[in-house]
Amino acid sequence: MPFDINISNKSKLIIIYGFLLLVVAAVFFQTRGPSALKNEYSWTNKLNSASSGPLTENIVNSALANVLDPELQLNILELGLIYKMSIIDRMVNIVMTLTTPTCPFSQTFIEGIKDELLKIPELETINLKLTFDPPWTINRLAPEIRDQLLGLGQAPDHIHNE
Repeated sequence: MPFDINISNKSKLIIIYGFLLLVVAAVFFQTRGPSALKNEYSWTNKLNSASSGPLTENIVNSALANVLDPELQLNILELGLIYKMSIIDRMVNIVMTLTTPTCPFSQTFIEGIKDELLKIPELETINLKLTFDPPWTINRLAPEIRDQLLGLGQAPDHIHNE
């Protein structure tokens, strides 16, 4: 044996229990991570009004600006979570991400988007797709927000990636 280390039985048990704890934690977080989230959501606005005006990007962006990150109090547009948005007649298609695959606010964002967009009378259908390709980076933040957070040292640890 290349390493002749004398480890007591108590130390061996601590190592085994530590390893088992890591396995349980990994399984727990995997079940709460991106694999536990649906990738696609679709909602129909039952309150839509055919007599309302055209659906525009400004109207949708105004609604999305009300969906805030509970930790940073920044909206999902400032955070750069929206990768792509298209409007076809009275339907909006959104492709978005989260800051991390295990983001604890995933359901908060998804429900917030649904709730805010369903308030728009011009909107009939919402299609939301969640992706982690490409992964979110700090460069997705609005530049003034990124500079402010990093300059003040208030950015959470998980957004200090480049």
